[in-house]
Amino acid sequence: MTVCLVITRDRVSYTRLCVTSLEDAGLDVHLVDHGSTWEPMRDYLTNSPHPVHYRGDQTPRSLWEWEDFRKIVGTQPYLVTDPDVVVDCPPDWLWLDSLRRELDEHPELVKVGLGLRVDDLPDTRLAAKVREWEAPFWVTWLCPWTLKAPVDTTLALYRPGAPFGIVPAGRLDVPYVLRHLPWYSDLDEAETDHYRRSLLPGSSHWANGGW
Repeated sequence: MTVCLVITRDRVSYTRLCVTSLEDAGLDVHLVDHGSTWEPMRDYLTNSPHPVHYRGDQTPRSLWEWEDFRKIVGTQPYLVTDPDVVVDCPPDWLWLDSLRRELDEHPELVKVGLGLRVDDLPDTRLAAKVREWEAPFWVTWLCPWTLKAPVDTTLALYRPGAPFGIVPAGRLDVPYVLRHLPWYSDLDEAETDHYRRSLLPGSSHWANGGW
């Protein structure tokens, strides 16, 4: 069973949806909490059926510096994701005709992620900024179904033993995509306010709307 590490911090409304979409794929989900102080998030972690690892105040990319990281992922390809995305694609995204195939066929890549959906965003100033930001990532093709594009900590399959890196990476084309939930709406305004006030520098490009 493929291990998927979900990096969390306070965004419980998104984390619930993300974890549910990963459970549907039959993954070995682990929650790695980077210093949540929002009480509903802490309650969710306490009651989670999945293993929870508490690391204190850490930025998402520090995951690869964690001494227990390699013990958890082992020597097989592994998945890492932020908690604010949900899988929105056919169920074979992890296996044949998807991420594993692309890692096998493109040895130059460190990881392959799902694309980020932008065709159904609401008509907002944020959506316009998102489309502008994402446009360059839908240009360079490695093959008819995979784009050469950077992947940060949104959902991606990493080569065994691979360290963190935004590139070299690939993203699958439609219909193998994710919804990045903050681009659509805030599910809980109080939670969002708390998240922004407690956010560590460098933790999120989109926390303040990408500006």
